[in-house]
Amino acid sequence: MFGLPNIEQYFYSFTTGSVHVQDLEKELRDLRGFLSAHGVVARTAVDVGCGDGHVTARLRDLLQLDTIHGFEINPRLVEKARRRGLPIVLADVLSMTVTGNFDVAITYGAMHHFRDADPFIAALRRLSRRYVLVVDSTVRTTLLHRFTGAPWFPLEASPYRIRTVDEIVAAMEASGLRILGSHTNENANIWHDRSFILGERSDADTSQRHEPARYSGSV
Repeated sequence: MFGLPNIEQYFYSFTTGSVHVQDLEKELRDLRGFLSAHGVVARTAVDVGCGDGHVTARLRDLLQLDTIHGFEINPRLVEKARRRGLPIVLADVLSMTVTGNFDVAITYGAMHHFRDADPFIAALRRLSRRYVLVVDSTVRTTLLHRFTGAPWFPLEASPYRIRTVDEIVAAMEASGLRILGSHTNENANIWHDRSFILGERSDADTSQRHEPARYSGSV
């Protein structure tokens, strides 16, 4: 039966000026199934480009994490995230020299706000002892949606173009990650698909031991 969309489908639409619509509840359910299918077990995580912490808190519950940290460059969003009780660092991930031992480093919808994928993925790899998870909008295959994914398209919120899954995979492999799998939800929002890409460090500690989350270096 037809029903009105869940309000979660409009997350960030008004606060960011984006007209993108996506069903966050469904996306998180799909993500949980994707990670379970690949045997991902994590107790600590870091969310790079965490925004106001809304999704970060949901990821903590979804993955049943002991703790999740965040990095965000926007001071206003950092304060909002901290009010959710999240440990957030105000920092530019591309300028900081930080390493961490998080079970998984995540970027959720932030990668397309960076011009160059390679240094961004390299920063994620440095923060993770094993997994790197990219969740982001990706280009559809039709000519129309390649047009709407362009940075100069008037309704596209990102100043940079939306990448293909193959481009994200190539950046992850170039940083020394082994791709474990990917999943794409087609028509996930008005203009783009939405994809999950999971990588593992080639030198990963694959034991099931878990250590308290920590990071070191200069932010």
